[in-house]
Amino acid sequence: MTKPPKKTSDKELTVLEHLEELRQRIIQMLLVVTVAAVAVYFFVDPLLEIILQPLQASGERVYFLSIPGAFLVKLKLAVLCGVIIGFPVLFWHSWAFTAPGLYDHEKKIVKKLLIPSAVLFLCGVSFAFFGIVPFAVKFFLQFQNAALRPLISVEEYISFVGGLVLAFGLAFQLPVLMVGLVYLGVLSTEVLRRGRPFVVVGIMVASAVLTPPDVVSQILLAIPMWGLFEGSLFVARLTELKKARNHEK
Repeated sequence: MTKPPKKTSDKELTVLEHLEELRQRIIQMLLVVTVAAVAVYFFVDPLLEIILQPLQASGERVYFLSIPGAFLVKLKLAVLCGVIIGFPVLFWHSWAFTAPGLYDHEKKIVKKLLIPSAVLFLCGVSFAFFGIVPFAVKFFLQFQNAALRPLISVEEYISFVGGLVLAFGLAFQLPVLMVGLVYLGVLSTEVLRRGRPFVVVGIMVASAVLTPPDVVSQILLAIPMWGLFEGSLFVARLTELKKARNHEK
């Protein structure tokens, strides 16, 4: 089956013009993250208190280990929040850059997935922060004893929390990716079902790459990703059936 004709633009861009467009979009994305980070920085102290709550609930304190450490931690936290807040804009710019090379039906499905993608990213971030981080903190701190007392660096703690939060936000994009590829005909649910063992291995590898270097964090990410895969497979199957019915009409 041949693809439908691509929607042509009034002007075909040269390679240099594409690179200039990419540069402009990267600048705009960085500007969005910067503005959001600056706005967050004015409220960074109460935000830091909230993020440190799992440690404070365990009776632990955190320390900064260098002279600029406190400032750098607040700056890192502001930038992290800037990325989270600006994610919908970052996603949109990424889509807008590739849109001229897409077919009309491909543009249509990507537009439909923009809002679900942003919602799922925020769901992943919330799930990590409110569910996974408190559990991980309590789990790891239980291994202390009279000879092993924690001296927790706030820099490492923020990196640990930030890594988990971003990892879960990205992992929750799996349903969007799967449904989109099935709708476009790049993959089928039958292929995904047959490749389930390879998907599980891929999930474990992705979990190891995305999370901090400890087995517990990897498992805590891998289990929800597997659940997301199975749920996405069900939704993708419904998408296939709906697409087939539309073709029959």
